[in-house]
Amino acid sequence: MDITDVRAQNVKKILDALRFQDGLTKREIAAQTGLSFSTVSPTCNELRAKGILRESKLSGVSVGRLPGSFSFQRDRFAVCCVDLQNVKRITIAVMDLGGRLLNRCELTDTTPDTSTVQRVNQAAQWFHEYSASEEGSSLHFIRVCIAVTGIYDIRTGMLLPNPINPDPCPLLEIAQTAFQLPCLIDSGSNFCAMAIKQRWPQDDDFIYLHLSESVNAGIYCQGALLRGHSQHAVRVAYMPLRGMVAGQPPLADCPQTEFCLQGMLANLPKEVQGNSLSERWARACEQIREKPALYQNYLDDKANLLATLLTILVDLFDPSEVYLGGKSVDLFDLLLPRVEQYLKLSCPLARESGLELVHDEDFAHTFYTGMAHAAYSEWRPLAEPGLEG
Repeated sequence: MDITDVRAQNVKKILDALRFQDGLTKREIAAQTGLSFSTVSPTCNELRAKGILRESKLSGVSVGRLPGSFSFQRDRFAVCCVDLQNVKRITIAVMDLGGRLLNRCELTDTTPDTSTVQRVNQAAQWFHEYSASEEGSSLHFIRVCIAVTGIYDIRTGMLLPNPINPDPCPLLEIAQTAFQLPCLIDSGSNFCAMAIKQRWPQDDDFIYLHLSESVNAGIYCQGALLRGHSQHAVRVAYMPLRGMVAGQPPLADCPQTEFCLQGMLANLPKEVQGNSLSERWARACEQIREKPALYQNYLDDKANLLATLLTILVDLFDPSEVYLGGKSVDLFDLLLPRVEQYLKLSCPLARESGLELVHDEDFAHTFYTGMAHAAYSEWRPLAEPGLEG
């Protein structure tokens, strides 16, 4: 490790100490970080000169020079979060480094064959308009985070062919050209898992299962986000749940087919009308809650398939918690008793050892928080141009 890496680590330790608490002196920062005062003092001064830290003089000191307390100007720095996981909708959010949602919008795409490149450019156009506005021009954007379906190859920056995106795409190059910023690309479930790890850093083994218009899992195993040898680990979307059945297509009865919103609606005993998938699903949930007995077979079947998926993941990774987020688990309270009944039979040891199933009701906030945290983790503030006090 060279001196540049050591310096970057020291900066991150100082910012970590100040990220969610204000008003620490240099000596307090040194005590919290384990760094020497001779390291903390010039680094804080440099971060202050860059406009990253703010210094306030402490009052009430009667002898000697007034010490200063430092705060991280987290509301000055922002992350653009782009969700490309939905077929006809692009969602964009702006988060500051304090975890506040500053802006959010949805861009509707009525053209069914819009390419990934076009969708990225559409999101980038909104971003450039926003960053030039009165609200956005006061922010320094450190990264753009993009959530995608399918398999994204971190090593090459390519979005690989899959049933939703049939053509390979140099997504990282396209995104960084369009946004003119460093970009991070990952699955929505991995971003959600990063948020959980930030929120509860002591949790080393857990699974975040995201079920909405796309389906995937983010897994922390022994404290690290699981990616595997080829960086393509945890591809649960097209894993068969009922086994391969003769005469059926290979992707029948897989999590993506069964638990995406379209699949949740397709399996209903009666069709529900609406202008969008989300609207139809909201109406379906209302009908199911009004008369759950009429949907008993539907709920039992979905619970059985969900328990099958959970059994596979729990047996493989032995998590302490499984988080379920996304619109498809809006009926979590109705599914949970059935799922737990199946899990008691399929993996009794895990249930006896305290495995928890947690419904993430505010999954959108978790999603954006994970993106902001991922961007912050990659940020090297003193190495980036354009920062000034």
